[in-house]
Amino acid sequence: MILGILVLVVPTIGLGYSYLNSAVGSTINGAIGGGEGGPTPTIPPTIPPTLPPTPTPTASIVTGTDLALAGTASSLLTQDGEQAPSNINDGNDATYAISNYGLPGEWYQVDLGSPQAVGSVRLFQVSGGVRPATVSFQFSNDLTSWTTAATVTDNAWDLSATMTGTGRYWRVVDAVADAWWGIWTFSLFAA
Repeated sequence: MILGILVLVVPTIGLGYSYLNSAVGSTINGAIGGGEGGPTPTIPPTIPPTLPPTPTPTASIVTGTDLALAGTASSLLTQDGEQAPSNINDGNDATYAISNYGLPGEWYQVDLGSPQAVGSVRLFQVSGGVRPATVSFQFSNDLTSWTTAATVTDNAWDLSATMTGTGRYWRVVDAVADAWWGIWTFSLFAA
């Protein structure tokens, strides 16, 4: 995040000046030469920005066995290390995966090892990124032919949806990505 602070010193009539600090919205007037035309001004401290808190997961409408916990996660474009794709299905809402780029069609995927019937999904997205306005949940058995099980138009941090499908590979797709996208949890619940 880049925070811009505007500091403007404007000469005024009589060798004075005005000092404007945009970070705190204050103006100080004084005179050139310190004590000759008034007190030497002191510059007020800047106020650091307040960032929004990390959202707390809400109660999910889904219950049952999370099939994704036993699967292997991957993605189209993600970072390694602390933000690796394996974090989306580790059962921990405090770890996450984050993409390097925002490209249309970007996805996160879980390989369940064999075809599994899925009845609902939970997607808990990272708060600092851009949440897609629309995501699709898709499944496949061969990584070539994909079927859309559900499309959700809701850019909530923590969203859940019911759906029906049986597949080995399950993914969530952001069709119009234009910035990095992060996910804490991608859970797939048995039908």
